[in-house]
Amino acid sequence: MKRLLFIAALLTTVVVATAQNERVIYNDSLTGNEVWQITGGNSISNMPYFEDQAFTADDAWVIFKSNREGGVWKIFRSNMATGEISKVSDLENESSFTIMPDGKRVAFLNGGTIYAVDVATLKTDTILSFDPVKDLVHFQASFTVDGKYTLINLYNEKDGTRIFRVDVPARKAELVFSTPGTISHPLINPRYPDLMAYVPHPDRQDDYTLSLEERARDCVVDMNTGIAKPFLMMPAWSRATHETWSADGERFYFFRKTRNKDKSAGAVLICSVDKNGLDLKEHYTSAKYKLGHGLPDKEQKWFIADSQNQLVNPLFKIDLMSGKAVILCWPNSSQTSETNDQTDHVHPIISASGKYVAFTSDGRSRGLPQAFVIPIK
Repeated sequence: MKRLLFIAALLTTVVVATAQNERVIYNDSLTGNEVWQITGGNSISNMPYFEDQAFTADDAWVIFKSNREGGVWKIFRSNMATGEISKVSDLENESSFTIMPDGKRVAFLNGGTIYAVDVATLKTDTILSFDPVKDLVHFQASFTVDGKYTLINLYNEKDGTRIFRVDVPARKAELVFSTPGTISHPLINPRYPDLMAYVPHPDRQDDYTLSLEERARDCVVDMNTGIAKPFLMMPAWSRATHETWSADGERFYFFRKTRNKDKSAGAVLICSVDKNGLDLKEHYTSAKYKLGHGLPDKEQKWFIADSQNQLVNPLFKIDLMSGKAVILCWPNSSQTSETNDQTDHVHPIISASGKYVAFTSDGRSRGLPQAFVIPIK
């Protein structure tokens, strides 16, 4: 297999942070549950994507991005004890960002370089640099549970998409997969570092003239061989979306959205398959709400799910054994279909401790999505 090596010089800087407090604690009007709105003002603030992590392992800090400084997206932190907000880095955040598996640092992309910043001390290191002039560089912020590996994907029209597995401690990258087309959502298995799932483009799930394999939502790659094969395949009149690996790497969770033959929306199911694409399980079904994003807790006892209904959308906590669901709160985000930036999507995240859920909503400030935290009893 072709191997490419990238070496990044170690960079150490410290950002001096100034703090402000924007936190408002209130009780959800329908459930009575306590909710923390941790950001406010005349700018947009977003939690990380639901596949990523927002909380440090000790629950001392929660991170978010905001365009509060001249419209440039930067990463900020909120002190969970005091609510005080301060900036994590002066660097622009250009892709996904997440607390790394060490529970201390946030990883993000800027100018083709993956940075890692200690959220408490603000010490900044570089992990690896790629050429942003030659390629479109994308970082999904997907790590193995030991923090050793992550993925980066590069694209240009001549070479197509190339996915590299990055050895974080060694600061080097290995080409593990290439395809002429484009992809999205490359997710490394957290426990099996030779296994990676991705979504091929274009989406062919609704083209029933194709075979089941050609309509696959996800493909899986054996990174030892670089060979991809269809992985997540749905029967007619249903689609799979918004997938994530379980923390132990054994199962792959996703949302199955069904349609009636008149093409009207049907029920939405939360499902999972094992790492081999077998043993399909249906954990929860909703015919009323368009469940959209979510993930299981570390031990797969319960599942957090948002809904994509506009203006009226609950946030669910679902018992994966019994299938019973409770509503934690009502984000009631606008979920507008007129924009594609997804800054008003709820995208819930569970802390590693399981004590908190983070989410985004503009339900309390129409047009200005803000960052929220809800304590879990």
